[in-house]
Amino acid sequence: MQRMVEVLGEFVAADLPFLPEECGDRLAQLQELRPQPDVSLAEKYRRTLEARQIESDYGRTLEAWRGELQAEGGLRSVEFFRLGRVMLYYQTLDGHESGWWSPGAPLGGA
Repeated sequence: MQRMVEVLGEFVAADLPFLPEECGDRLAQLQELRPQPDVSLAEKYRRTLEARQIESDYGRTLEAWRGELQAEGGLRSVEFFRLGRVMLYYQTLDGHESGWWSPGAPLGGA
C-alpha cells in the first residue's frame, strides 16, 4: 500500500497543474492514515483505492474556471479550461491572448 501511495504522488506531481492543494491534501491524509493502528488494513486499502479513483476520474472530465495566472507583468485574471488529463488551456478575459500548459514550462503559448 505504501508503494501505491508513492506512485500516486509521483503521478500527481507529473500531471497537469490543477487542484494542487486538493491533490496534496488527499496524499497527506493517506500518509497520515498509514501508521494509525486503530484503522483497519481494509479501511486503509479502501481509502487508497478511493484516492486513486478520484485521480483517475479527472482523466474523463472537463472543467472550466476563472483564476489568476502568474505572468511577467504580474497576476492576470484568465479563464482556464482543462480537458481531462490531456491539456490545460487559458484565455484572458478580453479574449486577446490564449495559451496552454507545457511540461517543464509555465502556462504560455499563443
